Amino acid sequence: MKVIVSLTAAALFFAGCGGEYSGLSADNRISGGAVSASVVSGQVVSASAVSGQAVSDTGGYSRYTYCSDWNLYYIKDCYSEDARLVERDLEKGSERKIRVKRIHEVCYADNDWVYYTKEAERERDGEVRFVVDEVWRSPINKNSFQMDQTAEELVLRTENEGGLVLSIGHVGIYHRGVQCDGRYIVFVGGEYTEEDVLETPPRVYDMQKRSYVWEEIFRTDSFSDSMEEMILWGGSVFLHDDEKGELVRVNLETGEMTTVASEENYDHLYSSSISAVSETNIFWRNTKEEKREIWQYDLRENKSSCFVTEEELRKLLEQRGLLKCSIGRKEHTYGYEACFVRANRLYMQVVIDGEGKNGEVCQNRVVLSKEFRTPDAVLECEDKLNECLSNPKERLKLFSKKWDGIYGRQPCRKKAYFKARGFCASMTEDECLMYLENSEKKKNMPAVYDFRTGSLRYLQKGEDWLSRYTYDRNNRMLSGDPGEFFEDYEVCDRMPNNYDTIEAKEKD
Repeated sequence: MKVIVSLTAAALFFAGCGGEYSGLSADNRISGGAVSASVVSGQVVSASAVSGQAVSDTGGYSRYTYCSDWNLYYIKDCYSEDARLVERDLEKGSERKIRVKRIHEVCYADNDWVYYTKEAERERDGEVRFVVDEVWRSPINKNSFQMDQTAEELVLRTENEGGLVLSIGHVGIYHRGVQCDGRYIVFVGGEYTEEDVLETPPRVYDMQKRSYVWEEIFRTDSFSDSMEEMILWGGSVFLHDDEKGELVRVNLETGEMTTVASEENYDHLYSSSISAVSETNIFWRNTKEEKREIWQYDLRENKSSCFVTEEELRKLLEQRGLLKCSIGRKEHTYGYEACFVRANRLYMQVVIDGEGKNGEVCQNRVVLSKEFRTPDAVLECEDKLNECLSNPKERLKLFSKKWDGIYGRQPCRKKAYFKARGFCASMTEDECLMYLENSEKKKNMPAVYDFRTGSLRYLQKGEDWLSRYTYDRNNRMLSGDPGEFFEDYEVCDRMPNNYDTIEAKEKD
């Protein structure tokens, strides 16, 4: 079962505050993709970057992609002339907008550097193209703990005309852009042919060695060249071997290849790609032969195992009465929609679809969880989260207006019955970001459940909801660059109302 969460940001971006900087350092350019001594002032990449060590929060759980210990970094007004790199103080909530010419997306941040990509104009056959072709970094000032953009350095420039990504907007859930962990840079670029732009094989650049590594491994026809199925994690690259039908791990220090998932438990064609990661594990959904399993791979032991079996999933759903149809006699189907890592637990959002005897659609969403550091852990229902998602009884009714359809954007006039009033979008250690119907205001709104207090509140326009999902490294797989999150946010096939229907949009 292939159900993909498409989450979007319509017009809710931060209102920035603080100064704006426009000064640029000398343009330290290089050729051939190697970092010159002048670029890094004759010094090796910082110790924390070389070791691949990520910043952890005070609870010791989260591993950040876009944060130092003090600030969050994201792009505001991305892919436009007004694009700014925003430095958000995590404690105070204040923001500083920084002008970085030609900036495209943030790749990574730690306590030493902020890494980001830049775009350039290239002309071919009289046509101007925008190409993302460079990775830069700016140091963190150890006195102010802010990024010093005036000391930015060029780290990598691709040799291929097609750049580091195939198109300027080709990042996010369907591409994952340019991946960086402070030592390695991973990308699948493009090169021009007479007829088109073709993807190149995966490439890995080692900033410590200042060279591409393991070219003989990655430059084969065996590996998938889709960044959607590729992830840089734990000093390794995980990618799909198309010939063997396996998910493999390439250790970037040694070049050793390990089979992570066999063809039997990794469904390449139906989105079994990695769904979530922790410090020590990666997780993926297995849908082979209509199975509904969650598998895990332990990075320390180089061992894969089934984390949640189809039997225990079905047993829990049946015990809770979640597979009984409210509008007909047909049994529900179900499957995993999204996974999140929090507090040594894997949280799984399950979508449950049913069909009434007259063709009506019945849909529900629940969140389950299981601890992954305890061998005898059991699958549990997250009752408090599910209470937030549950559509109140007084709001349960059949809708018959034209809406967008559960399995796509095609118009649908079937009656729909929604047991859930929204869905979980992301999690951090302290909070769960949701998108819910607010029946009082008659609109769909971002909301936050606080794990510390057990309370739920709606976020108002202009609030810092964007930072609530993007700083957690474990859950970055759902988005990519923060500017791409919620790309198709207003989707009525997930909501128990008609606020987002085709008809409502046409009236607007």
